[in-house]
Amino acid sequence: MRKLSYILLSITGLIALFLQGCTGISDWFGGGQTTNRAPDKPSLINPSDNQTLNTMYVEFEWTCSDPDKDTLTYDLYLSEQGQPLDVIEENYSLTKYSTVLEPGKSYQWKVVAKDLKGATSSSKIYTFSISQSPTSPNLYDFLYISGGTSKLVIYDINQPNALRYPIRYEEDINSTKELAFLDGWAYVVDSSGDIICVNLKDYLSGKQTQPNIISLAINAKRVDAGSFNGSNYLIVAGDERVLVYNIATESTQPYDMSSVGAIAINQDTIYLAGVKDEKLKLVKMSIESQGFLNHQGEVEINYTPVDMILKDDYILIIGRDSDQLYLEAYRNDLTPYATSVALGEIAENFAGITAYDDKVFVAAGNSGILCFNVDDLAGNLEETEIIFPIGWNTSAYAHDVVIRELSGALYAYVSASDGLYVFDVDDIPQKISKVDFVSPLYRISAQ
Repeated sequence: MRKLSYILLSITGLIALFLQGCTGISDWFGGGQTTNRAPDKPSLINPSDNQTLNTMYVEFEWTCSDPDKDTLTYDLYLSEQGQPLDVIEENYSLTKYSTVLEPGKSYQWKVVAKDLKGATSSSKIYTFSISQSPTSPNLYDFLYISGGTSKLVIYDINQPNALRYPIRYEEDINSTKELAFLDGWAYVVDSSGDIICVNLKDYLSGKQTQPNIISLAINAKRVDAGSFNGSNYLIVAGDERVLVYNIATESTQPYDMSSVGAIAINQDTIYLAGVKDEKLKLVKMSIESQGFLNHQGEVEINYTPVDMILKDDYILIIGRDSDQLYLEAYRNDLTPYATSVALGEIAENFAGITAYDDKVFVAAGNSGILCFNVDDLAGNLEETEIIFPIGWNTSAYAHDVVIRELSGALYAYVSASDGLYVFDVDDIPQKISKVDFVSPLYRISAQ
């Protein structure tokens, strides 16, 4: 009998334990919490409700958490006030998003948070306005890049991570590899052979802009821009000749020189590198009244020209022989000074050269960005110390380079076959970031 009582008590105890801890017992059998909780409602931070912004560059920012610690994505809704909200970014993983909006308009926005199990929650709807006359952008802060079929790409070096890229100008542009910049205008060489003229000062201020299209008697291949005697001119190179184009009067003056691959301008002096009299030559000319060209001299060069700059007393030309890139130097009076060893392998016959203070920088194909001090330029460039970069991907090809000083440091922005690279070039060029927004990228121009 005692044995039976013991068994009954044991069974009763087990039943009590089961009733008190059914959740725990369900855990033993692989159960557990089955109810998914929705994300918390997103809290909108910027723009705040009823805020008036004095800039077209709007950075949306919000915060959100999930009670189950689930990973969240977001749908961002935006519209003008009085219009239905539309999704402008879906399944977005960050809590910041930037774009450019129109001045003088009022907008509304909200964010919907989603977890991986399909639960959602919505923020409040905030409204904000852009002032009619927002602060004009500083054109020095932007890079203007030929992006091939991605057209004209615009990059703000002061907000490299804030704005969502690429910002593009696409109207009337089919594809482009070459451009020049002067007085707030971009002059884009289109694949059609036309020059597409874009008022970037107005465009970046949020104004509606219509491009001007210059159709010349040649198919434009290369362009540069400069001011002579109070007038702005384009130097446009085609397959068989060069045209000096007065932007104001639309008059042109021709010069017979073919396959011009490099143009450099110094006040009223123009240097062209290409084919003349069936030979590779560097030609020096002055531009006179009405845009007439006065031939001042020429010299044969060693390589098919790709790009050229004027630095102190030198004309520095980068050119190709087959797929290898070389540098050669001439005095301003066209006296040959030096030629270099091969700098790198290039693709698409594309490379670039620029200078900043006492340094020269070359976008040298698969060698990346190279530099040397112009004061160290030796008569034999094989003896000139040329510094190679740290962190370059040798499967990529550097196409062009622009130098900018920011907060006391010197940076190189390098367009390439696989995107835009940023290098610290205070000393040895060292890669600090890469922007994978568009590829390939070609000629860079800037204020």
